Amino acid sequence: MIAPPRAPREFFESYLPGWFGSAAGSSVTSPGALVFHLGDERFALRLVEGKLQVTSAVVSDAILQVSMSPADFAVLIEQAQPLFESGASDRVLALRALGLDAE
Repeated sequence: MIAPPRAPREFFESYLPGWFGSAAGSSVTSPGALVFHLGDERFALRLVEGKLQVTSAVVSDAILQVSMSPADFAVLIEQAQPLFESGASDRVLALRALGLDAE
């Protein structure tokens, strides 16, 4: 598997949707968005019928917002590389985290 890019836009808009795509079969829709603020950029992630959608729009249903510098993001991605190289079970766990509900 290709190493995840450290550039936020490429990671969120290209790499991450492809990584999630291999956990097909889920039909979960998330109750809101996870929003990442990285410098001047914003990325809102949500599941819609099991597919990851990423936008840069302002959202009113953020469940969690994370702010960090692009440099810190690059370090985080570097340290998390083993997660992205692991099997589908980690993708399913990530899908469940995005699909949080009253459970």
